Amino acid sequence: MQNETKINILLQKWPRNTVAVYSWLKDNGVSKSLAEYYKESGWIDSFGVGAFIRRGDEVNEFGALFTLQNNLKLPLHVGGLSALNLLGYSHYLKANQPLQIFNKYRSPIPSWFKDNNNFKLQIFNTDFLPARKYLMSHDIQSHQVLISSPERAILEVFYLCPNEFDLNEAFHLVENLVSLRPKVMQDLLENCNSIKVKRLACFMFEKVGHEWFKLLDLSKIDLGKGNRKIVKHGAYDSKYKIIIPKNLKDGTSPTV
Repeated sequence: MQNETKINILLQKWPRNTVAVYSWLKDNGVSKSLAEYYKESGWIDSFGVGAFIRRGDEVNEFGALFTLQNNLKLPLHVGGLSALNLLGYSHYLKANQPLQIFNKYRSPIPSWFKDNNNFKLQIFNTDFLPARKYLMSHDIQSHQVLISSPERAILEVFYLCPNEFDLNEAFHLVENLVSLRPKVMQDLLENCNSIKVKRLACFMFEKVGHEWFKLLDLSKIDLGKGNRKIVKHGAYDSKYKIIIPKNLKDGTSPTV
């Protein structure tokens, strides 16, 4: 009878359609053997090594991410195009588009998440921006999960260009970002360790010409030295020393 009382208390604390891991169960007084008893009794089901779901629940990417962020405290978040889509800044939302997850470099992710065949994910392990900086809580399908702010998300999009995302589409995304916070963008660019991202950002932002760009102090942003070939065949921008698609330069620069 005590076990049945404990499972009822546990289920009250356990958000629907999320994953419970052993460490969280232990914190709530449930041992591994008791978890196995609950599984055999039909209360919970296995969801991979060290992970369980409530019997009858359907856990998607967001419910699993909730557990990773809140129970395991992992430094990963929804970013890039996915974050901009969720915030209403992008028109590039396509059917079955993978959820873009940014994870602090070398931070381990459980196999029940990254190898789950039912999840559509793109996981990028990188530290080109400081972990956890300028993230925001967002309500997705009744789950509060951390996603990138629009300022961080657009830099993550540039990080994925041109291999994972088209530069012309990235430019159109920037056109929609009319109200970014210049102080936030300044801080992110100063602490970004990707020369490619910083040069692309400054080029794109200046070309679009939003008012907030005029408030940035480019002299405090380290843009590195030498040229950067973003695409193999394109036009050369002499100010930011990048080779980009010709149409982004409007044909005004010599072909390289």
